[in-house]
Amino acid sequence: MKNYIYSTLLLFLISFNTFSQTPPWTVNENNFQYTMTFVGSLNIDGVRLGNVNDKVAAFVNGECRGVSSLIYVSTENKYYAYLTVFSNLNNETISFKIYDSTDNVVRNVVANASFTSNANLGNLSLPYIFSNKTLQKGADLLEVGFVGVTRNDLSINGNKITVYLNPGQIVTSLNATFTNSIGASVYIGQTQQVSGSNNLDFTNPVTFKVFSEDQSVVKEWIVAIQFPAYPVTLPTVFTLSKLTIDENQPAGTIVGDFNVLIEDRAVTNLTLVSGDGGFDNAAFDIIGNKLRVKSVFDFEMKSSYKIRVQAISNRKEVVEKSFEITVIDDKLPTVFTLSKLTIDENKPVGTAVGDFTVLKEDRNLFTLTLVNGTDGDDNLFFEILGNSLKTKEIFDFETKNIYKIRVKAENTLGEILFATFNIAINDINDIPILITLSNAKINENLPAGSVIGTLTTKDQDKDTSRYSFFDAGSDYLNFDIVGDQLVLKKSLDFETQQIYQFEIISNDQRGGEVKEKITVFAVNVNENPVITKNLTSNTLDFVLSQLSNNAVIVGKVEATDVDANSVLSFEIISNQNVPFSINKDGVISFDGIIDADNKRTYSFNVKVTDNGSPNLSDTIQINITVEFKLDDKLMFNNLVSPNGDGHNDRLLINNITSFSNYILIIYNSKGQIVFTTSNYKNDWVGSGLAEGDYYLYFEGKDQNNKEHIYKELVRLVFN
Repeated sequence: MKNYIYSTLLLFLISFNTFSQTPPWTVNENNFQYTMTFVGSLNIDGVRLGNVNDKVAAFVNGECRGVSSLIYVSTENKYYAYLTVFSNLNNETISFKIYDSTDNVVRNVVANASFTSNANLGNLSLPYIFSNKTLQKGADLLEVGFVGVTRNDLSINGNKITVYLNPGQIVTSLNATFTNSIGASVYIGQTQQVSGSNNLDFTNPVTFKVFSEDQSVVKEWIVAIQFPAYPVTLPTVFTLSKLTIDENQPAGTIVGDFNVLIEDRAVTNLTLVSGDGGFDNAAFDIIGNKLRVKSVFDFEMKSSYKIRVQAISNRKEVVEKSFEITVIDDKLPTVFTLSKLTIDENKPVGTAVGDFTVLKEDRNLFTLTLVNGTDGDDNLFFEILGNSLKTKEIFDFETKNIYKIRVKAENTLGEILFATFNIAINDINDIPILITLSNAKINENLPAGSVIGTLTTKDQDKDTSRYSFFDAGSDYLNFDIVGDQLVLKKSLDFETQQIYQFEIISNDQRGGEVKEKITVFAVNVNENPVITKNLTSNTLDFVLSQLSNNAVIVGKVEATDVDANSVLSFEIISNQNVPFSINKDGVISFDGIIDADNKRTYSFNVKVTDNGSPNLSDTIQINITVEFKLDDKLMFNNLVSPNGDGHNDRLLINNITSFSNYILIIYNSKGQIVFTTSNYKNDWVGSGLAEGDYYLYFEGKDQNNKEHIYKELVRLVFN
């Protein structure tokens, strides 16, 4: 039905701007011949939507057949959807989806519809409900009352409800309370009503309109107020909220509250008066409407009290009533105890064991005596002073550890109680007195975890001791305790420290402990000498740059030994004759003859041995290159003394610029390179090096492109 009404509504809908991210629901109207319309409301989880950005869409087999946003209708003060659905066939099943713009979610509508050409479903009064859940159809008003108003009766006849109130009740401003069907809403005119939050005039009957949750049912209920045509006589009420009180409660304790009504008039003027049943008025007073006790009640002395109370209304109406107040027995158990049933051995005569507590109900004034009888065998060892049990001799746990006594308690009422007690003698812990170590010597260099000896504690009680270090000094940090064994925490070095002293605590785990100084001796063990070697290989390389038939020092083998007073000896180990020797200080000398036309390289081992027991040694391979010394014209100073005096402060090669393509190398006495350059700036001062002899090697071409090689000795001194 593509008519004028639809076109007008469509134009009205287009006028609303959409601010939410709405679903892309669209329909091509030109593809369809027929229409049907819905005037409805949108409901999500029982709540009616009210936002112009909320939408409903119709679908057939997943194809969108119609879309509508909500429109506010001011005459109804509600939002409605005017939905047109398009189709080419009758009886097609239509499903619906709701878009909630506030939560930005799409929900499925539970109920489907069947397409009928030109049909119109729903109107402003009874809209078609699009809901994501099944809604209730009840529209009944089940109960009516008023806040703060006594209701005498209620009758429901059809849709008419009559509420009966007391004569004189003002009805022009009542706050009505009501109960309606689940999910239903209640209106008066266009205004929705909230139970217990309204102000209504019931001078004349009031019509309530109740809409079912699914809006498919609307019922009108007429509520009227009616007063009885005869005087109402209400009963007189005179009660006390509580008629009992526990014994032993303090003065001022409230028994209960009075409630007095004469007709419907509350009475608060209350007094205790003499008369029948008022024998015990003196034990109470009334403050406001509260009955209080004026003293502590004792059930055993008196178990009930009678009072008489008068109430006078503001109309001078007087009522009186008697009440009986019952005292509740606290039924306390009989108590006969001794605060402590043990005493330590060796305590002096007159030591208090503990205090007796005797109660029978709430009476605690008893005289205590030791009496003969069963389990009173050891009475003679004790005495009772007041309520305290005291000793009459010194107890020894090892001699006797349990004592039995029998005690009688008697009060002034003649009540007698008997009790027996077992007094246990405590075995007092004996303090440990001595810690010993089974062995106090251990070889140096042994690994962590090596056992030194076993710790033993002298303790009369034979307790299991727990050992720990006393935190003082630092020697103990080299050791650890595992159970009762003293072990190494780190390897010891005799040359660093020979004697270790520290204190150990032995705790018997019963509060007793002893602290003892322990001494451990590191035993010296012979250790290997060590030759100073290159970092990257087990060799030493030397260059002999001077030829002579006399002995020439080639270099020195350095060796160390951590053992004190160790004497080292050096020897050359080789399977062939070599023109070298080594002295006791490790100095290697050339003592052979080499043909002046030859250049030779020698390799052999040097062994260094200590004088310990057993003898220990270290070995290194020596590589020596013997070179000729050529005549040269290189001008330089062979003494460098960088002391700032202006003389020989640096290695100065006066004619360095006369050479090209050169390399300058300086070796130490071990044949190690300590300086090398191809662009010398006359700046070598031996920084970071020790005093001594160094060897200069220079190779380059002169101005005639003739190659020269120079090998010279340079002495470095710092004074």
